[in-house]
Amino acid sequence: MERYMPLTGIDLVPASLLIDTEAPLDVLQAAADYRIRAVT
Repeated sequence: MERYMPLTGIDLVPASLLIDTEAPLDVLQAAADYRIRAVT
């Protein structure tokens, strides 16, 4: 598996968000929480 996986839910080339597949889950959760709070 590649280290960075592009988010494929959005039809953009290149992808606007890359997920680090080696990052701990708590770091991914914190990043997702930050992104959601930034736009709400």
